[in-house]
Amino acid sequence: MCNSETSVIAIDEQLLRRIDPVWCRMPKHQGKPLATSFFTPKPADIDGLSVSRASITPYEIACKTAKGKPWALAQFAVKTVLDLNMTVLPKPIHGGDQGHAIIPELNHTDLTSSIIEIENFILEMADAIAESSKIVWQPSSLPCPEG
Repeated sequence: MCNSETSVIAIDEQLLRRIDPVWCRMPKHQGKPLATSFFTPKPADIDGLSVSRASITPYEIACKTAKGKPWALAQFAVKTVLDLNMTVLPKPIHGGDQGHAIIPELNHTDLTSSIIEIENFILEMADAIAESSKIVWQPSSLPCPEG
């Protein structure tokens, strides 16, 4: 169900994307940009890269995978997506994440299309989003791995 609060995405909103909590806690990754692969569409991202709107979705919901495991959260601005000439569309999940949204230009179908220009575009956009993102939440129950 979409109401007026969830149907319009403002340029000043922040978006959340789940990322591997082990990767972000490894010392060799500290202080470095997030991996482009976290913003590259996965097979479930058929209609666009799944994100959550930070103004609507609490971290406790945004961090959960489909199997209920907590992952770390990266945050980036809607403005970043718009500046890259892409869009963010609300796509609330009935009975779930009411702040769920997608970036349709970053979808798995196009990534695997065998059209090199489209694949390169998606990877360039994912890299730009990764560069502008920061980790805002991590599960505290994970040990810090070596490496």
